[in-house]
Amino acid sequence: MGYGAEIRQNRKKLGLTQTELAQKVGVSRAAIYLWESETTPPTNSRKLAALENALNLNPGSLYSLIYSEAAI
Repeated sequence: MGYGAEIRQNRKKLGLTQTELAQKVGVSRAAIYLWESETTPPTNSRKLAALENALNLNPGSLYSLIYSEAAI
């Protein structure tokens, strides 16, 4: 599973809209859309940490997905 699917799946599991998740992370709804569609990954480390926290993910889990895919 790619990082975008991981974000989308966990967001939906928590019952959050893209807008609600964006508010929790401190980004725009468009940023969430871009991340979920894997158009562009979250690159700001603080925003990435906030995203993992908002989705109840282990610290570094999305980072590992993003950068292991980039190495392929």
